[in-house]
Amino acid sequence: MIPKPIPHTLARAVRPAFAALMLFVVAAGCPEAWAYIGPGAGVSFLGSLWAILVGIVLALAAILFWPIRWALRRLRKPRDPQAGPRGRPGE
Repeated sequence: MIPKPIPHTLARAVRPAFAALMLFVVAAGCPEAWAYIGPGAGVSFLGSLWAILVGIVLALAAILFWPIRWALRRLRKPRDPQAGPRGRPGE
């Protein structure tokens, strides 16, 4: 007697569960020493995290201090009496 073929949708649904089971079986059989990655990965991770945080802080500082810089430049710049309301001559 020939067995009935498994429907395509059932085979597709079982595949991820089978892959997860095989991954668990392989991972459970590994000794602890195989999982050791050393201090280099941690140092690299901390360096990357530090760079991202510094970049975010610098971007926020630039955005927040932009109006202050604009106001200071505006106060330091001498006004031209011939200039119009926008600071351009002839307006």
